[in-house]
Amino acid sequence: MPVAATVVLGLFGVLYLVFAFVQPPEGIRHFFKVPGIFVFLPDRLAMPVGRFLMGVLLLGGLAVLWFKTHPG
Repeated sequence: MPVAATVVLGLFGVLYLVFAFVQPPEGIRHFFKVPGIFVFLPDRLAMPVGRFLMGVLLLGGLAVLWFKTHPG
């Protein structure tokens, strides 16, 4: 896996986790949207839970891709 893709995927995963607990700045808020399935949650939980799960999924996907491309 290319290093640039690894860094970007990891960075977005970490930022999704951070912004699950802290509101992102207005200028970059549009980068951290959540899937529409979370509309069924209460309004106060939709964004934090959605961002947290997106961050976990991105970091999990990064780990899977890393171990597939770098067998131990």
